[in-house]
Amino acid sequence: MPDMNTTFSPFEEKIIASLDAGFAGIWVRTQEISEVLVSIERIARVDGHLLATWNPINGFVMVQPSTPTGAKAAPDTIDPRVALAQLCGKDMEPPDAGNTVSRSVLVMQNFQTLLQPSQESRCAPMVLQALQNALLYDRAARRHVIIVSYEGFRVPHEIEALVRVIDHDLPTAEELHTIATELVKGYNDDVEREQGDEGQLLPAVPPLDTDDGKAIINAALGLTRGGAESAFSLSLQQHQQLDIRELWQMKVEMLRKTSGLEVHQSDAGFSTIGGLEAVKKFMLNSIHGGQAGSIVQPKGVLLLGPSGVGKSQLAKAVGNETKRPTISLNIGALMGSLVGQTEERTRIALRQVDAIGPCVLFVD
Repeated sequence: MPDMNTTFSPFEEKIIASLDAGFAGIWVRTQEISEVLVSIERIARVDGHLLATWNPINGFVMVQPSTPTGAKAAPDTIDPRVALAQLCGKDMEPPDAGNTVSRSVLVMQNFQTLLQPSQESRCAPMVLQALQNALLYDRAARRHVIIVSYEGFRVPHEIEALVRVIDHDLPTAEELHTIATELVKGYNDDVEREQGDEGQLLPAVPPLDTDDGKAIINAALGLTRGGAESAFSLSLQQHQQLDIRELWQMKVEMLRKTSGLEVHQSDAGFSTIGGLEAVKKFMLNSIHGGQAGSIVQPKGVLLLGPSGVGKSQLAKAVGNETKRPTISLNIGALMGSLVGQTEERTRIALRQVDAIGPCVLFVD
């Protein structure tokens, strides 16, 4: 029986709710596949689900209950059609048929690429049909397929009505604070173990409701859990502290690689820009609560004019005036050659911006 005292994350709650609602298929889009797998395995362990995984290298492998050490998947389960058939077989019969909570779950990694038709392979239609067959299997049988893919892959329209799409969000400020706190504690434990009383310990991470705590965490907002952990660890190793400049530099590099976003940080404010007084006055009024008597506070401004009059410089200076990062969105990098690709890239970029938190978005 599930442990009623267990606390699940919001993402895990969505997975649980989808299973309880009887969704035969769940498509999870994420930048952190390993984190998703850990969450699903935790759900299966707590709720007593039968859990198996599939990927193109290991094939079909039982996870919960665990496969004996050293056991290997049968060679024929490398074929995803065989793995999907396994889900509907006796070996994946949900445990304790009288318990409507326990279910059988098959998690498929890097499966989405096999659903894309190509000139080299004609198996995509057959794999897609096998997936449809598994999803249409008797819903009362409590058997489910969870496909875990990186962001950017579209759900084939043939199965859109059969799956629920769940986005695995980037970590919140509270989660990042927990990661930083644990890393600092681990660093201090290592210093005590290796240097004893002579070692210099780091102070605890400032609380989130302090300016110092906000500055550190804001520098990491928008990173994945693994990326934030790497950035914090690098800062601790190189500077023996959580250095905000180092964290920002890591974030700039990672965002540029993953989403085509550029982060601008500058000391240049409105005072360094000549002219454009009306525009600067309007922006300052908007930043500091809007004009007197105004019901709606403007959240954006369109700068229109010929090249070289300072539009880009002014947009970047807004970040310094608001004490927030300026994120530049390169429209050209979002354009795709396939139908729906541009929209998907735009969605991913905007989700990344939203995760960064309060910022100035500069669309050039």
